[in-house]
Amino acid sequence: MMLCERLGMTLQEAQEKMSSSEFTLWKLYLMEEPSRFHRDDYNFAMIAMEVRRVLAKKPNRVKIEHFLPKYETPRQVKKREKQEVSVQMEKSMWAAMIGATPPDEWMNPKEEEEEEEEQRHEEDEGLL
Repeated sequence: MMLCERLGMTLQEAQEKMSSSEFTLWKLYLMEEPSRFHRDDYNFAMIAMEVRRVLAKKPNRVKIEHFLPKYETPRQVKKREKQEVSVQMEKSMWAAMIGATPPDEWMNPKEEEEEEEEQRHEEDEGLL
C-alpha cells in the first residue's frame, strides 16, 4: 500500500501496470527507506535546533546534526550488538582476573534494559 501511495494509484492499477521484477525492486527500496532522511526530518530538526538555540548559552554550538534521527541498518544493528557482547565478555574476564564478581548487568544487559523500559512505561501510566 505504501507503494501505491507513492505512485498515486490504486492497488489494482499498480498490479496491472507493474511487472513482478519492478515490484521486487520497489520492495527492496522501501525496505531500506527507514534508514533514509526525509524532508520532514530536516524540517523538524531545524525547528528543534532553533528552539534550542534560544535557550542555549552558546547558540552557535547548536548544530542540526544534534536533532536529526539516527537510523541503523540491520547490518549495523548486528555489528553494534556484537560489539556490546564483546565488551561485556572483556569486562567479565577482567573482573574474574582480579577476583571480583561481575555485576548482573554485565551478564544480562538486555534484561536490565527491558526492566527499565517496563518501569518507564508503568510510570507513564501512573501505576507507580
